[in-house]
Amino acid sequence: MVLLPVCLVGRLSLSGYPLLDWGLFILLALGPGLAGHGILNWALKYVKAPIVAVSILGESVGATILAYLFFREVLQWYQIAGGLLILIGIYIAGANEHRDAGPVL
Repeated sequence: MVLLPVCLVGRLSLSGYPLLDWGLFILLALGPGLAGHGILNWALKYVKAPIVAVSILGESVGATILAYLFFREVLQWYQIAGGLLILIGIYIAGANEHRDAGPVL
């Protein structure tokens, strides 16, 4: 909904992509989109919602690791530090899952 007006104002083409690109667009929608959200919904059946919500932050860490392994992307120190902070946060949330927060007012 946001990109359509940007494309129209910028007079960017919304068509004319090769058939291979359209296939990749569809695969991106089906694979990460549907499967990713489906897995998150499935996880809510077995894991508390706050843990699932915090674990979503790990997606960027995983994508960074895959970019490093497959595309030889160079990581900056602050990217590594940020990834470690995210992983530490996920660990802290998971380790404290059993704690009862008490009554909610």
